[in-house]
Amino acid sequence: MADANGGENTARQQREFAQQIRIARKKGSLVICAGAGVQLFATADASGRIHQQSLTWLRLMRSGFDYIEEHLPSAYNDLDNKDRIQKARATLDVPDKQYSEADEAIYLDAAQTLTDILKSFPSSFADWLRQQFQTLDESLTHPEIHNILKRLHQEGVHLMTTNYDGLLENHCGLTHVDISHPAEDGNNRVFHPHGEWEHPNGIVLNSREYYAGASTGKDNPAQSLLRDIFRSKTVLFVGCGPGTGDPNFGEMLRWLGSQQTEIEGNIRQSHYILLRNRDNYREVEGRLPLVKVRVEMVDDIPRWLEGLLETSSL
Repeated sequence: MADANGGENTARQQREFAQQIRIARKKGSLVICAGAGVQLFATADASGRIHQQSLTWLRLMRSGFDYIEEHLPSAYNDLDNKDRIQKARATLDVPDKQYSEADEAIYLDAAQTLTDILKSFPSSFADWLRQQFQTLDESLTHPEIHNILKRLHQEGVHLMTTNYDGLLENHCGLTHVDISHPAEDGNNRVFHPHGEWEHPNGIVLNSREYYAGASTGKDNPAQSLLRDIFRSKTVLFVGCGPGTGDPNFGEMLRWLGSQQTEIEGNIRQSHYILLRNRDNYREVEGRLPLVKVRVEMVDDIPRWLEGLLETSSL
């Protein structure tokens, strides 16, 4: 069972990792980051399969180009735009199951094309986001992970998500962090480092360009908050493993890894990613060092998270 450094984790080590995460929870320093897999699990069909209409990253990008074609014909038919759109659509025209982390760069190129066009029409950009996310709560068929995240939050765990939707805060009775006042009642808000759909100006579809700017010292309040979290808290990633199809996650890890190398003489925080036993997920290696904790199947995630509430061994 590979850990963040390619070594072997024993069952004993796995128990020790879980214990360290429980200790962080007890200290009030645990942050759980819910990724795309949490949303896909929550909106799966009755058999547990990803629903045909579930909003994977690839489907979200495709829907953006469909929106441009239908609602912004002048932009779509612009010669320069049309060539870029056709190239982007060809890139995205692969089954979700064939998504490859190795192709992150070309997927993010497609996302940049979508960003350049839609953000030129702010009201249309907002309308597209509203169409994708406003009624997503109605598709919540499997709330098990959200239920335990709500309980963990009530025990002092901070929540963040790389998703654009509001499923997490709506289910937990919270709101999202106002990035203009990030310290305001922070534990009762969900932090969206890549933006939240109701605030289009903060949406990040191509994180490569987003974090490239931060690496030159031009970081914004969201990036500053993200950096502070990873320097002072213990972060557990849930639903961020292989198959979730979000290239922005890899870019975020790459940037955070570069931030950690700049800390001299300080003890680095340990951070964790929850994966299935069969997932190697070597794509995360060489970025932000992550300790890999394991479950057998996705259905085991709620029970594993519930174990973080145990206090008998603390």
